[in-house]
Amino acid sequence: TPCEHSFPTRRSSDLTWHSGSGYSYVVGAKVSDTTGVSNGLFYADFELAQGAYDDISSVRDSTISTVGGTYTRESFGITRKRETLDNVAEAKLAWQFTAYSGSGSITCWIKLNVGRDKYYSSHN
Repeated sequence: TPCEHSFPTRRSSDLTWHSGSGYSYVVGAKVSDTTGVSNGLFYADFELAQGAYDDISSVRDSTISTVGGTYTRESFGITRKRETLDNVAEAKLAWQFTAYSGSGSITCWIKLNVGRDKYYSSHN
C-alpha cells in the first residue's frame, strides 16, 4: 500500500523528555508516515507513568501531502486519551488518497499508541 510509517527514537532532536520519579513526559514526538506518494505527520505530547495509566495530552500540527494524487482529510485527534486496562491511549490521523491515474483510492492512517510504559506508531 502507499501507507508506510516511521517513528523517531528517543535520540530524536524532534522531542524533549522530562523525567521524574516514576514518570516520563514527552513533548513534540513526531509521528509520521512517508512513502513519497502519500505522506502524513503530526506531533504529540504524552506521559508514561510507571505503575499508572499512560496518557496522551495533546496532538498538533498535522500535515498531509501527496504526489500523483489528491487527498481528503478524514480525521485527526486523540481517539483514546488515557490507557485503560485493556487498551492503549491512541491518537490518529486519517486521510483518503486518490490517484490521478484513476487506479482508485485508499484510506491511509497513522496512529500514536501509548500504553504499558511504551510508545509506538502503527499504520494500515
